Amino acid sequence: MATLHNGRMRIALRRLTCGLAAAVTFAGCVGLSGCGRESTANVDPQQVLNSASAKMKQLAGFHFVYQLNQPQSAKKAEGVQKVDADINAKGEMRATVQYLSSGSLINVDVVAMADTHYVRFPLAAGWVKLKPSQSPLENLNLAGLPVQILTEITSPTVKDIEKRVGHKTYHITGTVTKADIENIAGNVSTTDTFVTDLWIGVSDDLLYEVEIMGPMTKDEPAGTYRSVVLSNLDVPVDIVAPQ
Repeated sequence: MATLHNGRMRIALRRLTCGLAAAVTFAGCVGLSGCGRESTANVDPQQVLNSASAKMKQLAGFHFVYQLNQPQSAKKAEGVQKVDADINAKGEMRATVQYLSSGSLINVDVVAMADTHYVRFPLAAGWVKLKPSQSPLENLNLAGLPVQILTEITSPTVKDIEKRVGHKTYHITGTVTKADIENIAGNVSTTDTFVTDLWIGVSDDLLYEVEIMGPMTKDEPAGTYRSVVLSNLDVPVDIVAPQ
């Protein structure tokens, strides 16, 4: 019986020792920012941005979803809330635009060509031709946003390597100026700089996601930010004017 008891004690002690060793190893991993975590110490963020800019300029087309994100509890600023679109190499765009007007959300179809926007409103029988300045997209230059953000962001740093939309990406953060934003989204009346985060593919130099933090007009509540998620990168898109 003593032999059996001692055997059980030895097994219990061995299990306790293994458990303590695993805990110490885990604690060491946490202290070193995680076992297996890839180092970004030798990554040059400006080089990543330059490579992505060059690559994005060559794309045959892509899909994107632009979203104006506002706190649920806040009063929402009216205007464009979301754009779900395809863009071709010429910068022409076919989109569904979610627009908030007088407290109601409506979806508007837009085909944006070089000098004309074709718009189809809910329940309308056909398309209306408008100048870009009269379009529901207003001054949103979403076709040029990816390259413009890549070239204008300043003081970039690499925060981490993260998985985004199924791809391993460099998470880069920096700032863009009011003037840079106005070239994309129209008048800005809140601040002179905006913190901006980008996620760029480690292996392919493609931009997959953008977040621009902060309200841009006095009507937008605190906590507002804009996000753009890109997909179908370098997939050709055939866009024609509606008949």
